[in-house]
Amino acid sequence: AVLKKGADFNPQNVDLLFDLAFCQEQKALFDDAFETYQRIIRIDSFVGEAWFNLGHIYFMRNDFEKAIEAYDSALVVNEKDTISLIQKAHSHFQLDHWKEALEDYLVYSETVTEKWQVWLFIGECYEKLENFARSLYYYKLSYTEFPENYEALVGISICLLEMELYDESLEYINKALKMSEELADAWVYLA
Repeated sequence: AVLKKGADFNPQNVDLLFDLAFCQEQKALFDDAFETYQRIIRIDSFVGEAWFNLGHIYFMRNDFEKAIEAYDSALVVNEKDTISLIQKAHSHFQLDHWKEALEDYLVYSETVTEKWQVWLFIGECYEKLENFARSLYYYKLSYTEFPENYEALVGISICLLEMELYDESLEYINKALKMSEELADAWVYLA
């Protein structure tokens, strides 16, 4: 209530509006936070954080096209905004835009030192594009960097299965099952 009064009294104060939007998000008042971020952008369209937060709300609403637009705007403000880049990639992935997601994940992978997780995303994009040899390469990179990587083991097994390398596929799916017997996808691929 105090921040809202402050924003009414000083409607151009971007810092105050960010505090207000943060509180609105914490109270799950996402429509209000959405309006507040739009207000910030109307005051100054070069506030990358407002574009990112707007993209995040679109993403939570499953409006991935609008999320991509917002993340693109954040990247125009700061081309080195890796968080917007990865979220943009995730948005493309949710829309089954495998090539676009792949491009963004590849760029993002150049910005981080620990790569096993982004290599999983890249491997999955190649898998969706049915480029199983390339997918296998990235899943194996991910597994090498992080050997307790259930998702990489399953991904490797799927690629080997698609490449009709059944014995090798069984080897990796059995490793995945030793890691976690409860997850159904390993059992499906074993069958």
